[in-house]
Amino acid sequence: MDVRTLCLGVLSLEDASGYEIKQTLEDVFGSFYNASFGSIYPALSRLVEDKEATVLAAGDARFPDRKRYRITESGRSRLSTTLSKSRGRDTLRSEFLVAMFFAHLLPVSELRRLTDEKVAEARGIQSVLQSYSRVHLAEGQCFALRYMLAQARGQIEFLEGEGRAIVQAMVRERQVLGVAEYDQPPVGAATTGT
Repeated sequence: MDVRTLCLGVLSLEDASGYEIKQTLEDVFGSFYNASFGSIYPALSRLVEDKEATVLAAGDARFPDRKRYRITESGRSRLSTTLSKSRGRDTLRSEFLVAMFFAHLLPVSELRRLTDEKVAEARGIQSVLQSYSRVHLAEGQCFALRYMLAQARGQIEFLEGEGRAIVQAMVRERQVLGVAEYDQPPVGAATTGT
């Protein structure tokens, strides 16, 4: 799924400016897809060049130079074709999971901070998604919303249990190793492995 397709998806809901597309992507898709202004505006330019979107008259009184975009029939066709080719496979990129994989190298205070931040992030996502439940949505949008809410709830539940458990496990490990300061990683921390 590329940024052009996401822009077409947002435009299929309503006419929008690049800024509004970015906001929608952050609000609705933020938990599973991220797009920057640096990728949105070139994607919109390409959509206009390929006649998959048109530029409407400039913005409103507050932002007179802001362009608004509208999807064309060609854009709807491309969106439908691209979505039909989607696979069920997700690509997960998580700095949090990389850090937790190497938790034995981190001070306990960092583990607490990381898990607390991840819980707060999941709660924030849950709150935003719940606010959409008060809006009339198509059935597919409701499905995606319920799916994302289930993921957020699952993350919160897992982190509140396992996140605290790993911190306690690291404290115990450091006690066994005789590390005087639980907040320091063990010197020459061994890797767990084969």
